[in-house]
Amino acid sequence: ILQKTIFFYSTGLSRKGEQAIAFTLLNRWKANREEFGGRNIADICLQLWENARPEEVELPENVQKGMNKWLPLVWNGNIYDITKGALYFKFPDENDYWTKGMDKTASIKNIEFYKD
Repeated sequence: ILQKTIFFYSTGLSRKGEQAIAFTLLNRWKANREEFGGRNIADICLQLWENARPEEVELPENVQKGMNKWLPLVWNGNIYDITKGALYFKFPDENDYWTKGMDKTASIKNIEFYKD
């Protein structure tokens, strides 16, 4: 579910974008907040799916192989957190009312990353 969530939210982005989504999920896991799904990474990921169904998303083999190489490096802290601790990400077509008062930590392509 972690790899599918990263893929779902980073389609069309570079590896850097994929890693930024992964870091945001990791930061939510570290925050251990109920609003993010608590301390279970599967619940954190599933909360982001809303009406989509992860079982219907097919993870391409080349994407999975790539993630199998770099995702453990992200999770083990062997890659610098390019989001600088972000807990949220916002796509360009989203209203930005909910980001008021938050610190923008990074921007990759058109996706903005925030922490509160």
